[in-house]
Amino acid sequence: MSTKTIYCPKCHVSLSINNNVLQAVKCPKCGYIGDLDTYSERPFKADAVYTEILDNKGFYKPAKLEMIKDDGTWLLDAPKIISLKRGINTLGRKSDYSQSNTQFPTTDPFMSKHHASIDVIYKAKTSTFEHSLSDNHSKNQTFLNGMPLEIGDNIILKKDDEIRLGHTIFKIIIE
Repeated sequence: MSTKTIYCPKCHVSLSINNNVLQAVKCPKCGYIGDLDTYSERPFKADAVYTEILDNKGFYKPAKLEMIKDDGTWLLDAPKIISLKRGINTLGRKSDYSQSNTQFPTTDPFMSKHHASIDVIYKAKTSTFEHSLSDNHSKNQTFLNGMPLEIGDNIILKKDDEIRLGHTIFKIIIE
């Protein structure tokens, strides 16, 4: 029986699987369930959080969020484009007490400290990233293109989608 090693797109743990496996694979560490095309055959490198070299043709990058409207609460010297990383990006207002791994430098009181999540999953078959948005039970909801997300929604993002967290609006940039 021939085996190969694959890597979980969420927690990056290595898994040994039978080469003939065609069904979904469940990660024993984080519980992520996905088809083989969502798992990578290359190890995740901590020093390459925003970019992965996939072949000789170039680089494939996860999306970025560009702040496009904020009612004057964004810190003036802060960058307005934030790069997402592979895995789960929890989005929220910057605070010493926030557990979000993607914190925005805003004083927007309607943005929670742990407002929403964007899950960035590498699709090995197409050499692309899939980005899905969900609300983290925020007090003021998460909006996608003006429509509120319901609890449990997990929406695939497209280029130029607009995400509103509180009064702050971001555009998703997919290269």
